[in-house]
Amino acid sequence: MLLNELQIIPENSPFILSDADVFIANSSKFYSICLNQLEKYDLTGMAESIRDNKTINIGILLCKNTKTIRNFFKFLTEKIETTCGQDQAILNEFIYDWPISISLFPIPEVIQSNMYNIENPTEFSAIQFLCSGKESNENICEKLISACYFLDLTDLLFLLPKSITGQLIDFYSKRYPENPICR
Repeated sequence: MLLNELQIIPENSPFILSDADVFIANSSKFYSICLNQLEKYDLTGMAESIRDNKTINIGILLCKNTKTIRNFFKFLTEKIETTCGQDQAILNEFIYDWPISISLFPIPEVIQSNMYNIENPTEFSAIQFLCSGKESNENICEKLISACYFLDLTDLLFLLPKSITGQLIDFYSKRYPENPICR
């Protein structure tokens, strides 16, 4: 589907691929970062870790719609289908072999939730809520535990299974009882 959409987007137009668990906390700051990256790079991704300045986390990708980018995503799609491999691993295995200018979003402006330092908080413009890759319900709970730290999700609790709501409340009651979810 992405490849079809890229055929109708004008050449060199920017596009963002994003997981659903990315939260844009400061849209004007994020927009400014994106404009800066687009001036210099064909593809900008989120850093996989604070210490790794090469591995791309594909939770959020900012790209220019160029022929090379389209060809790379076509190649990536074919590799995923033929190898049944994980998309992020395959992207990182081959991306630096392509004639694409690549960068990572700056840290701490665009981060994953495991990069946030609770003792020394920083202002960020975008954050992805991570999980450890366990079973579906555990992943959801982990992502929501991260999200609850940054956002008041109390009005959305009715949407969640009671087992997950219970885990969220239990987690915060023991660690951060002042969190709104503990009300």
